[in-house]
Amino acid sequence: MNQPDGGDSAELRRQLLALIEHFEPAKAQEEQHQSIGELLNIARGYQRPPEQWTDLILGQSSAASDTSLKRELVADLCRAVADWRKTLRPVPVRPESGKPRPVRITTPENSPPPIPPRPQVFKAWREAAVEIREQLLPNAGRGRFREWMIPQYQWRSGWTEAHLVVSALDSEDREAVVVVPTERAASSNDAEKWWQRKVVAASRLKGIPAGQGCWAKVLEAGPSREPSFVILEREVVGESLWDAVARNSVPALRDRVEIGVALCTILERAADHGVNLLDLPPEAVRLELRPGLRMIRLADATSVIPVDHLLPEWKLGGEPRADTAHGVGRTQVFLVAAVLLAFLRGDLRSLRAGGTSVVGRSASLALLAGRPEWCNHEADTITESLVYELERQPSGGGVAIRELVDILRWALSEEPDQRHLSPRELATALKKSLR
Repeated sequence: MNQPDGGDSAELRRQLLALIEHFEPAKAQEEQHQSIGELLNIARGYQRPPEQWTDLILGQSSAASDTSLKRELVADLCRAVADWRKTLRPVPVRPESGKPRPVRITTPENSPPPIPPRPQVFKAWREAAVEIREQLLPNAGRGRFREWMIPQYQWRSGWTEAHLVVSALDSEDREAVVVVPTERAASSNDAEKWWQRKVVAASRLKGIPAGQGCWAKVLEAGPSREPSFVILEREVVGESLWDAVARNSVPALRDRVEIGVALCTILERAADHGVNLLDLPPEAVRLELRPGLRMIRLADATSVIPVDHLLPEWKLGGEPRADTAHGVGRTQVFLVAAVLLAFLRGDLRSLRAGGTSVVGRSASLALLAGRPEWCNHEADTITESLVYELERQPSGGGVAIRELVDILRWALSEEPDQRHLSPRELATALKKSLR
């Protein structure tokens, strides 16, 4: 392989760190030892790259390790980042007050000794997680949630659970969704690390337009040193994916495939802000489907904690194995494919935490196909069963069933390297199955 010389990659790294420093100098210092791919991913969280370089930047984000880049690609990336830096937005500076500051003249006799600032005290993870749950449950209105009351359980996934709350201050009963650690998370030190990532994701999404209508707005989050809650705007339009399946309100297979494509787009848009979603609870996927209108939204776009019972290559609280070190795109492909297959079959139980768990060479495909006992069978046996099942659905028109099942078979492979590279690639393949 034609490797870049040190100067080329060093210059690319210098430019990327300078770009990050423009927005957040401290972040540039913290992340200076990251790979080039991770630096690209962080940088695009601040501002999208120029249009002519978008595909190049997005294609290399997270996936680009320093040793895998060819000389020609490094040169292209250097030009791309140089053009990118020319378009950077100015960082807003808080204006100084117009009033002149009083000048106090001191002498050694009347000058008091300086008082050192009191260091901020943060609670230990277990204490913070237990306390935040006690402030919310069984009733809010205390501590962090003085504005909110009457919490109602909405969904649970891995180390998070969500509750709908009502404002105690507004006469119009304004609502929000509060996400807090589960009891299990409160007793796990690994959960603290993942909750820190969730709070960082919330900070990146807070204050920006809600993904062109793709997700609910972030209202507030706990400090990164004590990451124990996230408050989201309540998404009131439409129904959840869980309710849609329960009522069979999305009967056509073609519509369900198009919803899968929309989920791919949402994951890519979140990644543009430096947020890699790794969980899609069916209760948090919101659908608004009317004649001439199709809107898909997420109630929680900060779901960066991997869903432990579903993703083969992840263990909750652990890091990805070496075969996923090139980024999370292949993991997100699995996630969308799992939601889509469960949606196509009208059975979302396997997506819920605490459901059936199986192991084997075709374990995930077998479980989502409703055949957990076939977890060690060849994938072809399971796909034939799926084709037979989907072809007999009364509303299967507009979809090439066998082609669709083949796409899902590879997207749900236990081996990440056999899947599509990114949600964008999966969306392209799914669109080709539509007729």
